[in-house]
Amino acid sequence: AYVYGYNIATDDGEGKEREFFNQVKYTVQSGPAKDLAFKARNSIYRNTNNDRNYSTDLNEWRLFIEYPLSIL
Repeated sequence: AYVYGYNIATDDGEGKEREFFNQVKYTVQSGPAKDLAFKARNSIYRNTNNDRNYSTDLNEWRLFIEYPLSIL
């Protein structure tokens, strides 16, 4: 996904920002761990604003483990 923002009001005037991220997910199809899911997401965030108090450039990886529980 690609997200782009502009005309952002800041203390230094007007700023722009953009973020690009992608993710992959694998779900176990059968066996004792059926429906257990692993997801990895990589995100790259940049802005053109000179006011670093507003936001900083970021590169990040997030790892998720999901397992549905039937409570009822």
